[in-house]
Amino acid sequence: MLGMMVSAAVGVCLPAASQALTFEHRIIDPANPTDPHCKTLGDLDGDGFVDALAASSSGAGMYWYEYPDWTKHAIRASGSWTTDMQTADIDDDGDLDVIIPNASGLQWYENPRPAGDPRTDPWVEHLIGSQGANHHDVEIGDVEGDGDLDVVSRTKTGGDSFLWRHESPTSWTRIAISSADGEGTSLGDLDDDGDLDVAHNGFWVEQVDTTTWISHTIDTNWAGDVGVLIVDVDGNGDLDVVLAPSESSGRMSWYSAVDPVNGPWTEHSVDPSVSYLHTFKAGDMDLDGDLDLVTAEMHQSSDPDEVSIYRNDGGGLTWHQVVVATSGSHNLRIGDIGDDGDLDIFGANWNDGAPNSAVVEMWENQLLGSIRALDRWQRHIV
Repeated sequence: MLGMMVSAAVGVCLPAASQALTFEHRIIDPANPTDPHCKTLGDLDGDGFVDALAASSSGAGMYWYEYPDWTKHAIRASGSWTTDMQTADIDDDGDLDVIIPNASGLQWYENPRPAGDPRTDPWVEHLIGSQGANHHDVEIGDVEGDGDLDVVSRTKTGGDSFLWRHESPTSWTRIAISSADGEGTSLGDLDDDGDLDVAHNGFWVEQVDTTTWISHTIDTNWAGDVGVLIVDVDGNGDLDVVLAPSESSGRMSWYSAVDPVNGPWTEHSVDPSVSYLHTFKAGDMDLDGDLDLVTAEMHQSSDPDEVSIYRNDGGGLTWHQVVVATSGSHNLRIGDIGDDGDLDIFGANWNDGAPNSAVVEMWENQLLGSIRALDRWQRHIV
């Protein structure tokens, strides 16, 4: 594998473009919900700071953790959910709700705000659709472009992916997108026609309209189970597709195309040797103006189980891996936790049998702290 291990201490202060990336590890919940498959971030209490969420797949409930002390609040004190979760304002009332599948269907949980208190008042469960039971992937976006949020979900077994068209917060129309087997889902306007398309494991599905979807090949040389991300890797203004194996070993690559509908798609290597990258994200982790990739190997990968940042060193053609931790993670998220101007990493292993159990944890980016320390030092000596 590429890269180096970074310490938990602040590194040498350099100009922002070449600043050494260092992270401070923090445990949010050492008594995690058992087997926390589902994790995400969102400002649930409306105080301007990102909170954390985790849900058990083994009956131990769904919780949110209030920044800054990570006070633990139950959305449900018991229950099981799979495998993905998101926060979004489903009912357009100015607060974030939770979208997540369980054994009964794809559900959304209504934030008690603005009239109530998400810490103490009940979160009402609403069914989006029973055919979304135990779905693996959940993505949120205004797919039909009518101003409200729709949901796309995909089952791991059987391959069905559905658009859940938002008619009202309590009424949804299910539309089939694809029946191809596998896992991995991302939303983005790949053909630049003003609506959202869907990328899966080695192919993407074009939205002609919300009821008509056409599949296009990116690359057939991929496992059925992958992580997928639609993002502008090279910064040229159009969207690319990043793929990596989510349940096996292989390569991590991104694909670009001048003509996404007709192809060809050109493969660009990020790392030729990765394992079990169940979810990965993109963000400007080093504040140099381009998007980096943030990944985590699951704990069943061959040790060490790396949580990494791939620094984008030139239009997506050169990458430098920075290893943040070797304890693994699953369904990680990135966000500006603490609102200090840089992006942090949040996650947990999916199974309590992992070497560090499945503690809910974060890695806090120390970049702006280092830059501000340099600025104070320079002003002092001047």
